[in-house]
Amino acid sequence: MITRREKLRQDTIREIKTIAWDMLKQNRPVTIHEITRQMGMTAPAFYTYFKNRDALMTGLVKDSLDSFHNALTAPFNTQEARDTGLKIKTTFTRYRAWAIDNPNAFSLFAGREVEGFGSGDITILASRGYRVFFDLFKEADRAGMVSLSSGLNFSSDYETQLEGIKKELDTDLDIALIHQVIHIVSLVHGLISLELSGRFNTMVTDGKILFEAQLESVLSGFGG
Repeated sequence: MITRREKLRQDTIREIKTIAWDMLKQNRPVTIHEITRQMGMTAPAFYTYFKNRDALMTGLVKDSLDSFHNALTAPFNTQEARDTGLKIKTTFTRYRAWAIDNPNAFSLFAGREVEGFGSGDITILASRGYRVFFDLFKEADRAGMVSLSSGLNFSSDYETQLEGIKKELDTDLDIALIHQVIHIVSLVHGLISLELSGRFNTMVTDGKILFEAQLESVLSGFGG
């Protein structure tokens, strides 16, 4: 059973993060000074919850990655569960929907440099989210739904990198398939980034329609 003291601590951490998210939504820099001012807290008191600003930002990234993974792995409906291709399309659609609903969270792990992002448990959390796509395409490959481009030739350096990814994923996927999945995820990620940055605003009236058409084109070319 959680103690009253621990509950108060968790509530305070939650409030600190809420204020930090509000600052990000307003495109304002996240500062300890502003957080403590709003909370009526001293700086030394703040440091009993987070050792520094980087620790706070790392906490926000972890929360973002958890939210991202939960969005991608929500239960499929009956029709989706029976159709691997539909599951893939649904998962990419969830990717965009999550990003649209959580643009600052998307930006934290997809665009902004955050101390500690490339190490430790954050790397594990980030890999967990994108591993979902490799697992789905592995399922599609086993169902005979994947047609890889013939004649793919990789440089020895890139092939070594792909082998490293294969080892990290602990998978029996062919490196050509790993390459293709990275290619598709990168295209989708880039499309979402362009939409969120407003780059298409003067040309595109409905980002959802554009996304669905582009996704259909990418997956059909892959065999999904």
